[in-house]
This record gives sequence, structure tokens and C-alpha cells, in this order.
Amino acid sequence: MRAWLDRLVRLQSTVLLVLKLILLGCGREYGITRRAKIRLFAKMLRSNRNIVTLTTLQQQLVLVTEILSLPEGLRGDVVECGCYDAGSSVGLSLACSLTGRRLFICDSFEGLPEPEEEEVYEIHSDSPQFYVWEENEFVSTDGLAGVQRTLEEFGDIEACRFVKGYYADTLKDLDTDSIVLIFEDADLPSSVRDCIQHLWPKLQTGCKFYCHEPWSIKVVGLFYDTQWWLRRLHTTAPGFFGSGGGLDYGFASSSMGFSKKFDAEATRQSGTKVQHQGSRGFEAT
Repeated sequence: MRAWLDRLVRLQSTVLLVLKLILLGCGREYGITRRAKIRLFAKMLRSNRNIVTLTTLQQQLVLVTEILSLPEGLRGDVVECGCYDAGSSVGLSLACSLTGRRLFICDSFEGLPEPEEEEVYEIHSDSPQFYVWEENEFVSTDGLAGVQRTLEEFGDIEACRFVKGYYADTLKDLDTDSIVLIFEDADLPSSVRDCIQHLWPKLQTGCKFYCHEPWSIKVVGLFYDTQWWLRRLHTTAPGFFGSGGGLDYGFASSSMGFSKKFDAEATRQSGTKVQHQGSRGFEAT
């Protein structure tokens, strides 16, 4: 009974996300028609049926819809950190192709780097489970060549730029000066920290850094480490949406959260001031 109910919830959530992608206005600024979005979804569905993926179709739909919803006049690229066998890269590449953006696929393609001593064990925050991270875990099947073959068959490889190596070595020299979306599935807190340090300064204000580890106290904690943000990036810690199980879609949890870049000084200067009115709620002044 429980398994049947879980499948029903996942199906309901998928239907809602597909309807949001196809029927709502995302992509309109780019001239992307509903027919084109149906073809996009069909390609994503085909890839999910044929390749091993560590992201769900629902997560991929969230990311693709986000890309199609970005303003056409907002300049910038999309960056993926951690692709495994390109399960999520397929949808991202198709969405980038439709919107005229580049997709930087960043991965060692040889699995995780050696975990730092304090991050070998990771306790799952909402269940009695734990991970033991190991070097070379999640190695891409047939390495970079295998990922490229997958994108040639199912995605749009012309939209892709491949960046091979560990993030501490490669992201500081990433060949872009403007980013409009980051999808990070790096697993290790130290790797996520490298992604933030090198990519956040290039992320456009108002854009999102999607994170595949909302369950990780160590990872989510990075987005609240005020001293680290001030010391390394000279800015306010941005916080995190969806910690624990991730943001919900429909009745299901996405197991994915995000942080959104904002301009604290601009908000103080021109934002709307609100005053708490006790039981009467908030009132704008």
C-alpha cells in the first residue's frame, strides 16, 4: 500500500511539473512554443528510460523550467557541477540550446576526490541513515567520452562545454564571466564550498544556485556561515531554501533546494520596509 501511494504521489508531482512547463508562459520570451516544449519533455523522458541517472525526472523538470523562465535579456551561462552519466545534463543542454545559452558541465569524470577527514561520514538529517563517502565514488561510465556520447544521442552537445578536473583546480578559471543558473551535485561539503567560492561571484543577482544535498547539515550550513562568506566573498551569507527534504512540488519533496543571490544593500536602500504588527501580521510601510 505504501509503495503504491508513493508511486501515485510521484506521478501526480510529475504531471504538475509537466503542465507547468508546457502550459504556463516559460519560454515565451524566446519564442519557444508549446509544441517545442512537448518535444523537449519527450526527449527528457526518453533519456531517463535509457540511461542511469542520479537525478529524478521531477528535479530535471524544475531545472529546465527555471532556465526557460529566465529573462531573455539576462546575459549568462548555465553551470552544472557533477554530472555522473549525464542524466541531468541532457535536459539542461536541451533547455540551453532553446534559449541560446552555454552549458558548462564540470566534473572530474573519475568520481569524488578524496574526502576530508571530517566529511567522510555524513548523517542524513531526516532519517536514521548515514553515508560513508569514498574517493572515486560516482565515476562516470566510460569517463568524459561516455558523457559526450550520451549527450550526442539524447541531448544537444553543441550547447555544452566540458570542464574536466576537481573543482578546486578548474572552477577558478572557468571561461565565463556571467552565470544565470548553477546546478550542483557535488556531494562533499568541501567540493560544494569550492563551487560556491568560484561560481557565486559570477552568478547574476536574482539567480539561483540549486543544490542536490538539502538533507546535508554540513552542506546547508555553508550557506549560513556568515564569517566564511564575509572572509572569502565579502558579502552576506545568502541562506538556503528547502533544507531538510528539499522544496516541495505537488505532494512530493524534490530532494533539492536552492540559494538565491540578492543585493542586501540595494534591498536596504530601495526595498519595502515591513513592521510586525503582532497577531495582525505584517504591514508594509
